[in-house]
Amino acid sequence: MLKKFLATASVAGLLAGAASALEVVPAVVGSPAGAPAILAAELDYAGGNVATSGAHDQLRFTFYPTGAGATFPTGNVVLRVVVTGAEFSSALTGAEVGTAGTKVISSGGTAGSSAVNFLLSDVSGCTSGTPCTVDLPLELTGSNVTVSAGLETDAGVPIDNTSLTNLKSASLAMLVPAFSATITPSTTLSQATLASLFTSLTVDGILGSITVAPTQVDVDPGVPVVPVTVKRDLLGNAVDGTDVDSIDVSVAGIMDSFDPASTPAGAFDIGAGPTTVDAAADTAEASIGLSVPSTVTATPDGATAIERSDYVASVAVSVAALSPLTTGATFSGALQPITREGTEITFPWTQTATQGEASGATSVFRIGNLGASATGAVFGEVRNASEAGYTNPGIVQLAPSIDGNGEFVINSADFEAAVGNYGRGDVRFIIEAQDSTLTGRQFVVRNGVIQQVIGGTVQQDQN
Repeated sequence: MLKKFLATASVAGLLAGAASALEVVPAVVGSPAGAPAILAAELDYAGGNVATSGAHDQLRFTFYPTGAGATFPTGNVVLRVVVTGAEFSSALTGAEVGTAGTKVISSGGTAGSSAVNFLLSDVSGCTSGTPCTVDLPLELTGSNVTVSAGLETDAGVPIDNTSLTNLKSASLAMLVPAFSATITPSTTLSQATLASLFTSLTVDGILGSITVAPTQVDVDPGVPVVPVTVKRDLLGNAVDGTDVDSIDVSVAGIMDSFDPASTPAGAFDIGAGPTTVDAAADTAEASIGLSVPSTVTATPDGATAIERSDYVASVAVSVAALSPLTTGATFSGALQPITREGTEITFPWTQTATQGEASGATSVFRIGNLGASATGAVFGEVRNASEAGYTNPGIVQLAPSIDGNGEFVINSADFEAAVGNYGRGDVRFIIEAQDSTLTGRQFVVRNGVIQQVIGGTVQQDQN
């Protein structure tokens, strides 16, 4: 699973700072005290489009001395503030600092800059119980916003383990994708049954679920952790359904048995709304709602043989014309595959023809069909390969069927041609038939001598 974001992220690390130093704490709109603003990364950050306005405290922070009961010294102090990810939208005056006494600009603080030194006449009233505030006019530039602050006396003496060159940092804003998706495969196996000649599925045919929602971030200003929904602006308004024009889902996989246009009709449903199935293109498409779990269900027509197939969901979110979001989002993830009932035969410690050349050994695999009817397809798979750099192709179809009262025979050279040079490894065959109708044997031929490695029916081997 795709784990896929309803995806959450932790910002605890961004909130941490140096031990036993000046406390710098975010106090922003739309987030708990001590947590940064969570803003959509898809906002238009060019040209000052995302900026604080008025006295809304959108990206305010507080500062106070370390430890309960601690106080700052009296007299003049210099407060240095450096911002990353944003610039001052106007020249600072000193009034941005909420302390008693005189507040003036010592240096910096011009419009378009990001650093300032405030000269403050009295910070002794800034305590953990009544922290002092700094509310800066900021234009965001399109990355996470961090503020760093330090204090020293006007004589250059550090205060509370900080100074003009030793700053304490905190996160004021974190940019995350506006939308996240959870594509969850069902854990209840969907298999085409042998008894129905592969025209019906076991259990419910549910392949999984799809949910698209505004991203939530777990912020950790304290205990417990608080989930915060991503915001569309600095005023604390969350991303919601008004930001969405459509959420379109396309599922790719073999659809022959689930075609509503066939007679009798099948169905492939993505959520509660109408789903369009294109059996020729092997796709199903539908639109779903925001924050609404949509179940994907395959209902066979009862006449067409169900093929084994993977099913992959692709999701496209388009944003509304009036939304401040500039782009949507795309996601993809695997749903539960559909398989067929059948029998697995594993031949351990086999070798490829390439590996066997050194010793002159060749393997021959034979699977016999004791039934009067043809089996379904025959597949092969390699497990625990020894060859360095081998790329395992996974399950590979080797034959469409085994005739009634017939056999399937493949040697190590032909098997290697199908799956590649795996060196040594265990070989698994999957046959769409009941184990009681199959025999399975491996023969090793060396210097004209044939050795039978495995014999008997699979059912007998299992008992």
